[in-house]
Amino acid sequence: MADTAYVDTPCAQELAQALTTAAGHAEDAEAVIARQARFGTGSRGGSGDRLPDLTRSAEFDRIAGTVGTWGRAVTEDTRRRPHWRPLAGPLCPPTGQRCEHWSCEAVRRREAPPALALELAWLAGQTGWLRKHPAAGEAFADLHAACDDLARLIDRPPVDELVGMCDCGKVLYAAHGKTVVRCPVTTCKLRWNVATSRDILRRALDDKLVTAADAARLGQYLDSDRTQEQIRKLINAWSSRALIMAHGEIDAEPVFRFGDISGRLAATPRRTPRGVAA
Repeated sequence: MADTAYVDTPCAQELAQALTTAAGHAEDAEAVIARQARFGTGSRGGSGDRLPDLTRSAEFDRIAGTVGTWGRAVTEDTRRRPHWRPLAGPLCPPTGQRCEHWSCEAVRRREAPPALALELAWLAGQTGWLRKHPAAGEAFADLHAACDDLARLIDRPPVDELVGMCDCGKVLYAAHGKTVVRCPVTTCKLRWNVATSRDILRRALDDKLVTAADAARLGQYLDSDRTQEQIRKLINAWSSRALIMAHGEIDAEPVFRFGDISGRLAATPRRTPRGVAA
């Protein structure tokens, strides 16, 4: 039987992959717009002491509006709606069980993802239907553009570097090049050596089992000259060449020892400001 759809199957598969990747970018949208990275406590928005980036916020709203338009089109015609189910999050070896370590809690899903991330992931499963819609060409162009815009907006190295966690429980960040950071909590104000604290953080994370997406997010915090997309591609390449090994799965996604990934990142030539490997 001839395919009567307006867009072919390979294009639908390509859009589904783009939407899935964009859903991962949308996970970090709130932190990027707030000009900070969220890590450790699990509360939305992290420390909350910085002003939001209004330009990025407006661009994010425009992207969400485009995605929402086509999400509503699918919902109205199919009566299908986005839904969420809890994710297990990283496991702690050697037992392979969930634990209470703060470094594990930092990347564990306790609540539904942001609305845009949920809708993008859901639309990735609707491209087979969408390619048969009379406006499929317009829909595919709009959604691809939204995915590209979101990648440019979200997937950028963080302004500040993750340092670790203060004794009072506050997650600490430091501007690039700083050697000492002071806890911003007014009742604490402890001072921490950045290099020493980051070494402790790396050791705490080394044995954690994380997905490629979680590893890319954590890896970017510790290696701010690479984007999450670049780190994800490196992880996929290393996995395909058996340079890193998966240790089980979480929701059908392979999980890796974070120390294996961070070690590879440290040994891989980095970009310099002029784009030459160092």
